[in-house]
Amino acid sequence: MSKVRTDRGHEFQARFHWHVEDQGIQHVYIKPGAPQLNGKVEWSHRTDETEFY
Repeated sequence: MSKVRTDRGHEFQARFHWHVEDQGIQHVYIKPGAPQLNGKVEWSHRTDETEFY
């Protein structure tokens, strides 16, 4: 894996960012307010809500 893309959630700040960078993986953030840029994950969240809640 050469790149990981995440939203700007607090869980992806600092520790996670530096961990992936230390592994030689580029950490790229999606734009704020643009969940469609993280399409597959957002779609799975919708499916999870429908199936489990």
